[in-house]
Amino acid sequence: HHVGLFVGGTYNIDHKLAYGTVGLDYEYRISKPIGIGLVGELLINQGHGNEIVFGIPLFYHTGPLKFALAPMVAYPMPKTSASSHGGAAGSEMLYGGRFGASYAFHAGPVSVSPTVNIDYIKSLAIVYGVTIGKGF
Repeated sequence: HHVGLFVGGTYNIDHKLAYGTVGLDYEYRISKPIGIGLVGELLINQGHGNEIVFGIPLFYHTGPLKFALAPMVAYPMPKTSASSHGGAAGSEMLYGGRFGASYAFHAGPVSVSPTVNIDYIKSLAIVYGVTIGKGF
């Protein structure tokens, strides 16, 4: 089991919008290299409104390097007509996917992992930051 707190940003390439991003994730290791989990993030942009993103990632570990592949759901809560993943004001949930990679630096049960994800949920976005986690 591993839980993590993500702090970083999201940049929508298509709409040229930047969001502060915070999130939580959980992973359960099925085997040494394979894990499955949950991820939830809040994207914060005062000018364009917030967005909530959820996913169910499948993880592959090779040493300290971890790859993630996930179906994703986004719910934009925009103040104006644009959102990070291309939704409009009053829009419904948007569906897409994520591919990501991180590199873990461990100190006992605690890890610090620089993380980069590529999301495609109606538009292309890069999610970048650091995950601080704890295994148990």
